[in-house]
Amino acid sequence: MLEEAYSCTVDDVLKHYNTNTETGLTKKQIESALKEYGYNGLFFLKIGILLELPPEENKPLWKLVLAWFEDSEDATTAFVEPVVIMLILIVNAIVGVWQTELTLVGVVGRGAPPRCEVASSIQACKKAGIRVIVITGDNKATAEAICRRIGLFEDKEDTCGKSFTGREFDDLSLDKKKDAVRNGKLFARVEPAHKSLIVQFLQQDGEVSAMTGDGVNDAPALKKAEIGIAMGSGTAVAKSASDMVLADDNFSTIVAAVEEGRAIYDNMKQFIRYLISSNIGEVVCIFLTAALGMPEALIPVQLLWVNLVTDGLPATALGFNPPDVDIMTKPPRKSKEPLISGWLFLRYMLIGIYVGCATVGAAAWWFMVYEGGPKVNYYQLTHHLQCQLEPSMFKGVNCSVFASPKPMTMALSVLVLIEMFNALNSLSENQSLLVMPPWHNMWLIAAICFSMALHFAILYINVLAALVFRILFIRRSYDSICIGFYSDDCQNIFQIAALNIAEWFAVLKISIPVLLLDETQKAIVRSTQRGHSPLYHIAIPMVMWCVYSAFLGFNPL
Repeated sequence: MLEEAYSCTVDDVLKHYNTNTETGLTKKQIESALKEYGYNGLFFLKIGILLELPPEENKPLWKLVLAWFEDSEDATTAFVEPVVIMLILIVNAIVGVWQTELTLVGVVGRGAPPRCEVASSIQACKKAGIRVIVITGDNKATAEAICRRIGLFEDKEDTCGKSFTGREFDDLSLDKKKDAVRNGKLFARVEPAHKSLIVQFLQQDGEVSAMTGDGVNDAPALKKAEIGIAMGSGTAVAKSASDMVLADDNFSTIVAAVEEGRAIYDNMKQFIRYLISSNIGEVVCIFLTAALGMPEALIPVQLLWVNLVTDGLPATALGFNPPDVDIMTKPPRKSKEPLISGWLFLRYMLIGIYVGCATVGAAAWWFMVYEGGPKVNYYQLTHHLQCQLEPSMFKGVNCSVFASPKPMTMALSVLVLIEMFNALNSLSENQSLLVMPPWHNMWLIAAICFSMALHFAILYINVLAALVFRILFIRRSYDSICIGFYSDDCQNIFQIAALNIAEWFAVLKISIPVLLLDETQKAIVRSTQRGHSPLYHIAIPMVMWCVYSAFLGFNPL
């Protein structure tokens, strides 16, 4: 909407700038005018208010009409054809009241408001440790005013050493240029060579640079940067030189892409973490049983079942993990940082070692502790192959018990359940399950439920079928029906048997610590990253351990 109309003659303009038609404006006067109008980002020449001029004062031919208008809360550039035409019509109508022979030279509304979402995107970049550098061909003062509006500079921040023109940059020594690139936020009145040089200095400092541009002169820098981003409305040259094209020309889209990229990288790490820790556990299990001389806890077909069927679904579902709640508050990783650091590998090893020990421990629990088991001692368990050779050392022990499917079923069930819990651990690298609960990834919950359903199927479905068969044909009494696959009628290639409630509670008690162990490790990492004391962050894991200790004393029977 037109707010005010102003008019001036040629003499008025010359008088305002203290010059004449012969000398013109000096370089100093031009720079002074640019500086005056640049700081607020709006060029505005007030010489005479047209609506207040009496008709008798309008005898000279008016050469220029300036109009200032507002769109919402920001000044809007008037160089849009429909808007300009509308303004010309309005000004002609106003001017026509006093002067019908007026020659309209132009209508100017000057302003360049940034998009409303840019300021919030700049703040998101700051939190994420991403440096935003403005490189423009515009006037330095105007660019600084815009940078203050978008939050790149604070309102009263001193821009000395942070804002440079192309000429100022050229006058610096090589070391000072590198310092300027390290600390600078704004480079104005630059040439294409400056843009490429800035990218080069960033790369020499080990930074990963992403360059945006839309013009032909941006092409060299777009090509040189690690990630060249051309605007969708840009030139064909800029698009061909870039790695990607920003279809909506929106800076916030780049920030969203950074978040998505970080989430994909984290999910890849969690996928690897899940498989490595699980496989380490299986290796530890096989090695431990062989080293101790115990009966096999897992046979090859069981390991194949776990690796090819049970683990596959949760591992795939980890690809659908949502971004961490603090993903855009972490600093960028170094370009040479390994996918798995030493500390991360140590965490994988600790979880894997517990998985292996728990799997072997479940079988040992059934042999040595469980009331329904043989309750052999450690020597008898680790020297079971001598049962037939040294009967004196195995008094009261039936040697066939060492070939029972129950301990293998306990070991397999613990392995499967622990790996389901380990999949929950892999929802986030460092966030607690209380902050990112399992239902943030419903695909993972579905995968875990399906994997457990498959495990229950190989344990119980054939048993139920055998039970129905015997009831229908009354071939034997109910008491003689087998409860596992190891008997003549229910034998199965998995060599497992159905577990009762007490055995399942034992499986649960042995499996839960993998959650608590990882929660403790995550708490330690968070305390290191945020600078708080470890006790502050491990308070929740400590409470979890206390609750688990109370659960250990619970007996369902």
